[in-house]
Amino acid sequence: MKKTDYRGWQEVFRFSFEQGFKQKSFKGFLIIICVLFLFGPTVLTLFQSGEDSEEIKVTVENLYVFDEVGLPIDYENAFAETAASGVKVSVREDMTFEEYTKSIEETEDSKDIGVQIRHESAGYFQLNFVRAAEDALEDDECDVVGDTFTAFFEEAKRKAIDVSEEQMAFINQSVDTQVLFTDESGTVLEEEEKEEGISLEEYYVLLGGIMICMMIITLNGGSVANAIVTEKSTRVVEYLMINVRPMALIVGKILSCLSLTMIQFGVMGGAYLGSTLIQKAVFSEAELGAAQESTSILQMFSGLSVVNVILAVLIVLMGVLFFSILAGLAGASVSKMEELAEGMKVYQMVQVIGAYIGIGICLMEMIGGVEPLIINICGLIPISTPFIVPAMLLTGRMTTVIALIGFVLLTVITIVLYLFTASVYESMIFYNGKVLKFKDILAISKVRSGKGAK
Repeated sequence: MKKTDYRGWQEVFRFSFEQGFKQKSFKGFLIIICVLFLFGPTVLTLFQSGEDSEEIKVTVENLYVFDEVGLPIDYENAFAETAASGVKVSVREDMTFEEYTKSIEETEDSKDIGVQIRHESAGYFQLNFVRAAEDALEDDECDVVGDTFTAFFEEAKRKAIDVSEEQMAFINQSVDTQVLFTDESGTVLEEEEKEEGISLEEYYVLLGGIMICMMIITLNGGSVANAIVTEKSTRVVEYLMINVRPMALIVGKILSCLSLTMIQFGVMGGAYLGSTLIQKAVFSEAELGAAQESTSILQMFSGLSVVNVILAVLIVLMGVLFFSILAGLAGASVSKMEELAEGMKVYQMVQVIGAYIGIGICLMEMIGGVEPLIINICGLIPISTPFIVPAMLLTGRMTTVIALIGFVLLTVITIVLYLFTASVYESMIFYNGKVLKFKDILAISKVRSGKGAK
């Protein structure tokens, strides 16, 4: 390749950048992301602080206790100095819990609740609350009464058996077991521990990262392919080739896509910083602290560091570059807009496989955990690297070293794809006819290589 092969890429870059920035899809995506990052955390904090500060009015009149455990507990003071202090607590000994549940079956507009306290043979206390089906109580106030009484019982049972809080915490620790084996020499071989699945919140964070990356790649790749096919079908490319070389055309378009992607990242970062300033201006430090403890979204990003953030952004940008080159190759194989869907099949298949590998890893993580080796292997596959590595790296499920290796492999395969594209693109950009298959593109590459050898 000669320097003259890239003559005019600056003009192509400038034109493609302006056109891409004006597209409704780009502006729409940018607005949605900006709104989510700018106001999402603030709205979440607002709801959380509203839930914490909302005072629920308790209209429950009586709580009837059916004690079947016999601990020396004074239940009448269960709601003293609480939000349910107006509820009268009575221990019922004149009837059984079963008789009480039958007596309230036909009760309407009742404001009474019954609770059965029993000890199960499995070794735990069971509190069963019952209320009339057609009572005049709200679910929220019943929850307040139930939670308050349960907390009282937990504290009261500890005092009833004269055990300190530290001793009770020690006694209530879970008991874990494992099976140990020995080899022929008598060495103990420990059983391998199974990985625990991630929470639903962590699953949504990982899946959200994959979806954002997929949207960015899809928008950029689609823009490159559409622009190339449009110019070929309208014969504009023939006029462009007078002053612009074919490789300059695709280089300018791909670099414009990368620039638009960097703008998207910049907007995300700026919107997040703006959201932080808004929260500090609207909420007090106590409200912010309580909301952060309750949502704990940032705590999921245990791998958050300057190096990891930069590496994650570079991986996404390299992924955009890889798929943009592949999309440009697919677009050049098509002569008409109506044939674009057929020409993009290979590109879409590669992209979907890469994204589905990432989604599969997320699902397996939620169900029962995935071996780190499997995550690392999938992260090193170039087509899935941009979908898996950034989210796994920032959440601490992948080391920086593995992510760096994945980035290097993705860079190498991108360079190889670029060199291949450079060898066939000039012939493809002037091609008009049926959609070129992959074998046809390989044949063009061999012909071009033969000419280069001569």
